[in-house]
Amino acid sequence: MKIIIFGMGEIYKKNKALISPNDEVIAFIDNNQQLQGTKCDGTAVYSPSDISCLMHDKIIIMSACFIEMRDQLVQMGYERSRILHYTEYISQQSAGKLCVYYGKNFRQRKKRCLFMTSSMGYHGGAIVAVYAAQALQNKGYEVVVASPDEDQTFIEEFSRSGIAFVVYPNLQFAKWNELFWITGFDTIIANTFSMWLCALEIGRHRQVTVWLHESDIAYPGMDFWKDIILENISMPGLSVYAVSRVARENFFRNVGKREVGVLPYGIPDVKKEMGRNTGKLTFAVIGTIQPIKEQLLFLSAARILSKTNPDCTFLIIGGHRECDADYVSEVKKEAEMIPGVCMAGELTRAELERAYCHIDIVVVPSSQEAMSLVATEAMMYGKVCILSSIAGMAEYVRQGENGLVFRSNDLDGLVKQMAYCIMNRDCLQGIGEEARATYERYFTMEGFSERLDQIIGISEAG
Repeated sequence: MKIIIFGMGEIYKKNKALISPNDEVIAFIDNNQQLQGTKCDGTAVYSPSDISCLMHDKIIIMSACFIEMRDQLVQMGYERSRILHYTEYISQQSAGKLCVYYGKNFRQRKKRCLFMTSSMGYHGGAIVAVYAAQALQNKGYEVVVASPDEDQTFIEEFSRSGIAFVVYPNLQFAKWNELFWITGFDTIIANTFSMWLCALEIGRHRQVTVWLHESDIAYPGMDFWKDIILENISMPGLSVYAVSRVARENFFRNVGKREVGVLPYGIPDVKKEMGRNTGKLTFAVIGTIQPIKEQLLFLSAARILSKTNPDCTFLIIGGHRECDADYVSEVKKEAEMIPGVCMAGELTRAELERAYCHIDIVVVPSSQEAMSLVATEAMMYGKVCILSSIAGMAEYVRQGENGLVFRSNDLDGLVKQMAYCIMNRDCLQGIGEEARATYERYFTMEGFSERLDQIIGISEAG
């Protein structure tokens, strides 16, 4: 394939080694007139207005200004289908490469469900995907979870429950001719908004359900394809649900209006008799270390409270992504300066289960949180949970009865709720018991199984 690269900055430099050796870069284009007429890596640089004179198949945009560049090309009359985002181009090089991991005691059944999710790992989207798989197993389904990437530790842990995993690197951008392996499934569910393009491709041929979990921050990552998404937003083959009302409003605000139902998840009941520590109090923030999770806000509250409460421990649990390295460094630096703070790193589900034995209060200080799997787990364990008002789970909290809520990004409000727990330790058990009752009312696997089975029935009838 003959390709033109639009952009020669940092994104090109970081990704040029990933250009397929089977493709020929016949030109670069750039809006900077000083670069036009020069060469980049031995290849001529042209103005975008010159592309009609260049024999090529596709234009690959390698720039952070991909929206403006895409629109510029379209306004020039260039075909939208011949414009690729660099991540899409790189992903498509893996088309046809499929890897299957069969779960322990995996059994073929009459009803088969494919659950496609954007990535594997110990984060909310992937974890609720395997919980959904387990819930459908309880209804007699054979379930396979598919993802563009793999996490061996994650796969090994959850394959023990009989779930099979498929790794298909081009899943997000897969075309119908690549998806021959999905034809044997009765039901297909696309988990998270980043799987929308794949869902659209499937929806042109058969029914597919999309399940949304996103906060606002996730949507710009799909802006390059927003024109395609909006053009097909009401596709008849597409059923859409959101994990909470907050997640649904996020979709409406960032994408557009269409019919979207609400499908809360469920989580396994692994509660053990843990007792309650009457001495030290341990507050914990659990989740990927990144700006929207607001670990720094939690540490600011810990700094204030640690001065007068030396019997309190402040725990930060979670891994991090390379792109958040600066924020992680800031969190670590701050944590080292506050007495009683401990950073535990990323834990497996089994390790986290053991950690809950030592946690009294779970804090969810996020500035964006469409639901909060962590808060749901805290309720399941009968723990007190302090939630940011922005979280989808906040609608299930009755202040002071089954949890505590503070206004998002309000340090004084967070300190007040944490101080309430310190000064009213005799109330914590009662709040925890009510939190547990909330889990039993709304978030059990039995209830989740029923909701999923009902939605699948509606989808198949449609």
